[in-house]
Amino acid sequence: MPGEALPRHAICHGIANFHNAYELVTLGGSVYPLINVTSANGEIWRIANLVATETLELSLVTSQDRPLPIQLIAVNGVSVTAAPGASPTGVTYVNGVRLATAPCTGGFATQGSLCVSLMDLMPGTRVEVWVTPNDLVAGETPVVVLRRFPTLTGPIGDDWPGMDLAVVDFTAAVAAVDSHASVGSVSRAASGDLVVASLAGAAAAPADAAAVLSSSPSPPLPQSWTPGTCGLPAGYSRRVYVGNPDGTQTEVFGMAYEVLDASGAVVPGSEQNLTFYAPTEGFICALQNTTERWAVVNVAQEEHVFHIHQTQFYVQPNDTIATGESFPFSVMSATEAVDSVALPYSDGFCGVNQIEGFKSGACVPYPIVIRVPFLVQGPFVAHCHMGEHNDGGMMIGVRVVASGAPPRGMLAGVVVALVTGALGAAAAGG
Repeated sequence: MPGEALPRHAICHGIANFHNAYELVTLGGSVYPLINVTSANGEIWRIANLVATETLELSLVTSQDRPLPIQLIAVNGVSVTAAPGASPTGVTYVNGVRLATAPCTGGFATQGSLCVSLMDLMPGTRVEVWVTPNDLVAGETPVVVLRRFPTLTGPIGDDWPGMDLAVVDFTAAVAAVDSHASVGSVSRAASGDLVVASLAGAAAAPADAAAVLSSSPSPPLPQSWTPGTCGLPAGYSRRVYVGNPDGTQTEVFGMAYEVLDASGAVVPGSEQNLTFYAPTEGFICALQNTTERWAVVNVAQEEHVFHIHQTQFYVQPNDTIATGESFPFSVMSATEAVDSVALPYSDGFCGVNQIEGFKSGACVPYPIVIRVPFLVQGPFVAHCHMGEHNDGGMMIGVRVVASGAPPRGMLAGVVVALVTGALGAAAAGG
């Protein structure tokens, strides 16, 4: 067992009926499997966090308890490359996922490579990585472990335990590397470029939402905004909040939004308090074939992960909304569509009314600015991708309508369809 091993299971906590029961996290359906890597080129893995409520902080750990650098290829289906000449190190966010980056050495020392020593995967997150034994150092055996480290998701967040998930044996791969200097016709030093290039090409194949919008008829935008207005006037944006309706009740969750005019001022009548999800109230009404600019603000002292249905969105790392809010991390693409993004927790307690606390300066959140293209009509939702938070009320309705259509309710189309279907069935049976 490499280094000081963690247990293969953890003790459940927090829920009385399951206190001191075992918690197991499987890999490909197996508990603590042995993974033999035999290729001199290593392997490309896809790792997906399918645990509905837990964050997995993962790393490959050597026999000397050192994180083994691996190359990050893609996050949530979007290929990843570092900017020319850049060598990011430290904790950063890449396409919405928090990572600890590391220098690319060994077989990864190629232009555009981005290497990581730790990945913080929230529910629903997937990554593609390239793992090889090339960065093992003298004294380290070719056997490593895939480890889940203990994770605290914020001052009031969940405290997930650590455990070892799998043994990874590079013995055969090391032997293959030692037997020849290159693999096939591709040198090990160059293979990283080929991996990045091939995935970048694959990721570019789907039609870009912005391009679809630019070729679609642009509907007339409203000239002003009042409650019940669908869409936003030119230059307007939305501020979308996630947090706790009562700042002292940390297991009840909610969302809210308000509209900002072109100067960043809150439009009177648009303010909402954080509320538990209600399908017929407080929903966002957008116009089909338009793009809206949102600042998603986490006013809780706990990490959340923003996800929206029916569309993807574009994170704007250098954009600002209203009072100079901006995404504080640098490794993020404004041109790649994503379906979820991690929301850092707020610094400081925002108070019982978290939105008022944010506006008064009682806390310092880190808003994420996104651009959301709306191509498809219909009702859907945005929510936190943590299952416990989603079920606990952290969800808001979104309804997309054609220009000139009444906003109606979130469930109006569903109710009409059900009634029509019932009448048709009655007529057929009569």
